[in-house]
Amino acid sequence: MKKKLLAVTVLLMLFSGVATASSINGDYKGYPIVKLVVNGNEISSEIPAIIIDGVTMVPLRVVSEKLGAKVSWSSKTYTVDINSTGQAQSQNQNKKANVTLYSNDGKVYLGKLTADTTDPDSIYNEFGSYGGTFSAKSIFNEFGDYGSEFSDKSAFNKFATHPPIVVLNGSIMGYLTINSTLKDAINPQGLREFLEDQGY
Repeated sequence: MKKKLLAVTVLLMLFSGVATASSINGDYKGYPIVKLVVNGNEISSEIPAIIIDGVTMVPLRVVSEKLGAKVSWSSKTYTVDINSTGQAQSQNQNKKANVTLYSNDGKVYLGKLTADTTDPDSIYNEFGSYGGTFSAKSIFNEFGDYGSEFSDKSAFNKFATHPPIVVLNGSIMGYLTINSTLKDAINPQGLREFLEDQGY
């Protein structure tokens, strides 16, 4: 009898926990409502975001329009067409490519090629992990693997055969090195001015 009572009590506790968890924000037609936040602002719609069979379903029109897109529906083809506004497209077009620096084998991230000295990943942020003169991952550490004039991995060894690689959007663009005999060599001297001129 005690075992049955204990089993019933445990089952009631489990089911009451599920019922409470599924209705934190209320229910819509028996499905738990999900709070919807876009760019830090909570939004609501006629049909709320809900969870069905473990999948979160979000009202596409409301979210798309909050993000500046135009949404249209074709009842003939059962098609939703979402088009971003000119403002969103121009922002994407003006966005600069991501240029990064890696060790020659591609295993060690050495920072971002940007003249922005406040960017924590910039090789020109002297207080960051990739621009400091004492950082092991800085090309400006003259005693480190990537900045020493004697290291084969260094950007500043004129005989280096394994200098850092410059990666543009996932593709190798060249080698950051003062060794002008290497094909696709990019000289680190004057690089900052070039990056500033290009808006990086």
